[in-house]
Amino acid sequence: MILTGARLREVANAKRSEIDATARTLTVPKERHKSKRGHVIPLSDAAWSLIEALPRFNEGEFLFSTTSGVKPVSGFSKTKERLHKAAALNVDFRPHHDYRAACETRLAALGFNQDVRDAVMSHAKPGLQRVYNLHGYLDEKRAALDAYAAHILKVVGK
Repeated sequence: MILTGARLREVANAKRSEIDATARTLTVPKERHKSKRGHVIPLSDAAWSLIEALPRFNEGEFLFSTTSGVKPVSGFSKTKERLHKAAALNVDFRPHHDYRAACETRLAALGFNQDVRDAVMSHAKPGLQRVYNLHGYLDEKRAALDAYAAHILKVVGK
C-alpha cells in the first residue's frame, strides 16, 4: 500500500489474477474500485519484489491472506488500535489515509504535476476532463511510482 498510493482494500483484496507479470501491474477491477471504474497500478521494482516474495496458495487467489488465499487479509482496525496503544500516539494515525496523503504530498515534492498525481491516486477527473481526456497515464504513473519507491527506500535506508 505504501509503495502504490492505493486504497487499503484495493491492495488488501488483490488477487493473483489481477497481476500482470509481463507489464508489472495490478489491475483493480471496477467492482472493487471506490468509484466503480477500473484502475491500473504500475508496480515499481520494490513493489514487484514484494509481490514475487508472496507465497502462492493452492486453495485461493488472494495475494494477502492468512487463510491460504481463500479470504483476504483483515483485522486492520485491531492492528491500528494496538499500534496506537504501543506507540502512545496522541494523534489519529489512519494508515490507509495517511499513507495516501504522504504519497501525493511526496509526488508533488518530487515534481509530478496534478494530473499525474490524480492518476496515481485514482482520483476522478474533474468536469469535462472526464469526458475528453481518456489518457490512462500508465507511463507517467510508472515514472511517479518508481521515483516514490526510490524515495521510500532511501528513507528506510535500503
